[in-house]
Amino acid sequence: YGREDGLLTIGPAIEFQPNCWRARNGELWFAMANGVASVNPDSIKINLTPPSVVLEEIRVNATNVWPSRPGAVFAAVATETTEKAAAHPFVKVGPGRQDLDFRFTGLSLGSPFKVRFKFLLEGLDQDWSDVGDKRTVTYRSVPPGDYRFRLMACNRDGQWSEPATLAQLEITPHFYETAWFQGIALLAVIGGGSGLAFWYARLRARRRMAELKRQGAIDRERARIAQDLHDDLGSDLTEISFLGALGRTESGIPADVRTRFDGITQRARNMTRGLDEIVWAVNPANDSLASTVSYVCSRVLERSRAAGVDCRLDVPTDLPALELSSDQRHNVLMAVTEAVTNVIKHSRAAEVCLRIRIQGDCLMLCVEDNGRGFEPEQTTGERNGLTNMRHRCEQLGGTLQIESVPEAGTKVTFLLPLKPGARE
Repeated sequence: YGREDGLLTIGPAIEFQPNCWRARNGELWFAMANGVASVNPDSIKINLTPPSVVLEEIRVNATNVWPSRPGAVFAAVATETTEKAAAHPFVKVGPGRQDLDFRFTGLSLGSPFKVRFKFLLEGLDQDWSDVGDKRTVTYRSVPPGDYRFRLMACNRDGQWSEPATLAQLEITPHFYETAWFQGIALLAVIGGGSGLAFWYARLRARRRMAELKRQGAIDRERARIAQDLHDDLGSDLTEISFLGALGRTESGIPADVRTRFDGITQRARNMTRGLDEIVWAVNPANDSLASTVSYVCSRVLERSRAAGVDCRLDVPTDLPALELSSDQRHNVLMAVTEAVTNVIKHSRAAEVCLRIRIQGDCLMLCVEDNGRGFEPEQTTGERNGLTNMRHRCEQLGGTLQIESVPEAGTKVTFLLPLKPGARE
């Protein structure tokens, strides 16, 4: 109870006790600061009629947009529901984000200042908000969309009104926020991305074609060089070897001259063999792992048989279809040949074994003998060609492992990384 209920003051007397009393007729008497107040409990009735809610003003960005004429209000009866809404105000503003202010009140003539409110901006809020006895609500930077402002009021006896829609608002978007513009923009982005991808694919294809043409020209030049070496230098060396052998058979030639003819013949044969290796390395038709393994095995067999050493080959039959560059093939051949030459010259072995394996992305070549072995720490690289083999492995990005025990043989392992698609 307050002044609006007839009290002269709301401050009770607290200096003396008791400051309240019940009369015989049931009335309650209270000592106030400057008087006496009485109330008959039998005459108090609960107000079961909830307040009616009234919309007084809508402001957008601090500018009045409703009502259009001064003093106009919109009232919603207490029994109104969402399904039976009256013709509430409709406001259309925009474009872009807006600040919204709603001013409202509740009609309860018994205790107008005790009315409390709950509000909801449908389309933005998830739940009702209790604003107490305040009669204004502010929303900042509301995005484009459709909204409904709803309100409930409660009198001092706790009777709430049904939710009522007081206004409907439409905030229009900027043109770049509309669905049609975003759809066009999305199509433009997709089209632009597709066009860019197509252009990039064509550029890559052109570069690929140019690279293939360049590689084809290089391969044709390599094939021509290999053919010229084989036809010109090869035939000349063969002729020199033939003339040396023929000159040796002439009668009446001194022994020292015959020895020189033998040297010429042997040197020509060695040069022919070296030229054959060069031609094999240059020829692009041999740019494969299978061709490399086959040629290396043939050279190992040839050298070991010439030296009277048994040769055993342990090579897989299903080698992967990988391409090797000319430099890779040449270094592999030279490294294995150097290892076999060391076996023939220094190990006094009766047998040499060449083992080839594919270990992940690496090529493993192992040259093993049953010779007398040596102490790797006590042997210089120059004597056994270890420096050359190690250098060739480093050129290919691989590693060299040497295992040797005196009188128990030697095992030289080359572990070389395979780089498939040298022409990719």
